[in-house]
Amino acid sequence: MKRVAQGPGQVNVIRLNPLDGTSRSFQGERPYGWGQRLMKFDRAPVDWNGAGTKIGLIDSGCDTSHPLLRHIVRGEDLTRDRDPQSWRSDELGQGTHCAGIVAASAAASSEMIGCAPAAEVHVFKVVPGGHLSDLIHALGQCIERRLDIVQIGVSAEHFSELVAQKLTEARLSGIACITGAGNSGGAVQFPGNVPGVLTVAAVGKLREYPQDTRHAQRALPQPIAFSGIYATNFSGWGPQVGVCAPGVAVVSSVPGGGYAAWDGTSMAASHVVGFSALLLSHHPMLQSINYGARADQRVATLFDFLRVAAIPYAQVDPNRVGAGLPDLQQVPGLLPISQQFFGSGLTAAPSLGALQSPYMPPPEAAYLGNAMNALLQLRAAGLWL
Repeated sequence: MKRVAQGPGQVNVIRLNPLDGTSRSFQGERPYGWGQRLMKFDRAPVDWNGAGTKIGLIDSGCDTSHPLLRHIVRGEDLTRDRDPQSWRSDELGQGTHCAGIVAASAAASSEMIGCAPAAEVHVFKVVPGGHLSDLIHALGQCIERRLDIVQIGVSAEHFSELVAQKLTEARLSGIACITGAGNSGGAVQFPGNVPGVLTVAAVGKLREYPQDTRHAQRALPQPIAFSGIYATNFSGWGPQVGVCAPGVAVVSSVPGGGYAAWDGTSMAASHVVGFSALLLSHHPMLQSINYGARADQRVATLFDFLRVAAIPYAQVDPNRVGAGLPDLQQVPGLLPISQQFFGSGLTAAPSLGALQSPYMPPPEAAYLGNAMNALLQLRAAGLWL
């Protein structure tokens, strides 16, 4: 958005930069966003779409009249029980935007595609006008419906023991609860500070938006390396941050059938939710008898995979980025060995945004093809909880 100076008696003019100017896809390619490309969604097999997973979105509702969201048919408005269809009205827009990142269906003329477009999405509207009791009710519905992943797109200023207990119950029921770190620029907000919840911070990338937009004001005032990745000044931070994900100038669906580039840790969390759906749908270990059952162990293993697959950023406070940014090609045992990438062995420059080369085990270890051994050895070495 560009603002032209206004003189006496003149009309104020606002010029909008077209979103298609940020698209770099060639004809016939799936329209992945910059964040999805960074996390290597474009390197996964084309038939990987999250089918079989059930995702809950606790947020502001979802405008399912959007052409890319019409397949979302399950929802409930917990703030107004008199209207069974009011969950489809999204006054804030965030729920619709996050739903697009997670599960927007592919269309020939669309500017985007969701991370897990075939996942079964359940929408729970709790804002505006909701209370903590509505959040508890939503989590109860997620447990009753036996969902696999829940994104919590709302936050509160104060810790709630009742909500924390419900989150623990959800995890013990095999539900992976994922939330953003908050957009206050301060300490991680509730419920991101509840043990057992995966909290996601937001990062941005230079050259993925026009420099004369508000997105350019999101970077922390620190050096940025050649990669262009930077920690944001709005994202919540603290020891509770598990991983980071793209959360600046993320293009997704908005109410009314259009698209918009928004910033926020909820956008970052949506990327991780979609990433998790692909792991639950396609990772052999998470499909096994021992780890595929709905229990706390499955959630712990899923979160372990996210952290193990995260690429850390050199010289960046882990309180701001956690373990780093999850990369599908780094998940042990997920992709064929020919599709995995283990780095060049080069040492990254010690500045913000520089990618560190992932640890390369000696050839005789040969455990990257065996996800279970990878996690057990990391834990045995004291490198992972």
